[in-house]
Amino acid sequence: MAVRGDHDGESEGADSAPLQWPSYAFTPGGCHSGPCDEVRQPYPAGSALTLDSWHHNSAYTRGIAYFNAGFYWEAHEMWENVWLASKDVERAERAVRTLIKLAACGVKARQGMFGGVVKHLANARALVDVQCDDVNYGFSRTQLELIIERITDWAADICGEKGIASGGTLELDEGRLMPVALRPLQPV
Repeated sequence: MAVRGDHDGESEGADSAPLQWPSYAFTPGGCHSGPCDEVRQPYPAGSALTLDSWHHNSAYTRGIAYFNAGFYWEAHEMWENVWLASKDVERAERAVRTLIKLAACGVKARQGMFGGVVKHLANARALVDVQCDDVNYGFSRTQLELIIERITDWAADICGEKGIASGGTLELDEGRLMPVALRPLQPV
């Protein structure tokens, strides 16, 4: 199964605790029965995101690392815990929800469900449209818009090559990776 990057099972997270890599990238409906290895059970609780210390939020930065390595489900789960802890701060909640939508695009792409990719891109775009132009939790509005545009173009290209509508479904391809990486503007 394709995942990005060369990792030997561990790397350093923002809190200097080793980041345990899952043994596989979980895809609903894929060859694995569920996200059941020791890295995923249970996912660590997230803490609320703050503008001045987002880069020290372990679940948030681990989600970025998982996303960039092609572990979209795992990134989604990490960020969901941060999102739940950040619901009282609208700006933080919206920023994390945008990343969750991008991770959901990766899950849907692995499933070959490009209708889901299109839906989650529209939701991510709507969240970014209400975001300020400055840097929010490591990502600027412009940066997120470019990521959404690149995923949109990529999905359209795949659907065009396969001769299906952009809302169509392709054969499950658990190795399918989106052509984007999240690069925070401030060091993580």
